[in-house]
Amino acid sequence: MKQRVSNDTYLIMDEEGDEVVLSWTQLHPMKSTTGHAHPHEEIYSFTAGHGTLELDHVPRGVFPGLSTVIAPNVHHRVFNTTEEELDFVCCWKR
Repeated sequence: MKQRVSNDTYLIMDEEGDEVVLSWTQLHPMKSTTGHAHPHEEIYSFTAGHGTLELDHVPRGVFPGLSTVIAPNVHHRVFNTTEEELDFVCCWKR
């Protein structure tokens, strides 16, 4: 995997294929992603920590082992609500 971002909010590493991208994110304690929406489906799988995933501004708790498919054009944002790292993997078609 190639490091794409490393800052005080998160560490992001990607593996890019010809048709799909696999991305690993470590969201630091008490931080959040910027949030975004796009015209393609995306899968999130949470592997460590706890927090909140907002889908079109509706929050739901996240925890290790939870996976969810995010439909196209749904705004999504992840919040780490603890003092521990929150890790998740995302996959989408290019």
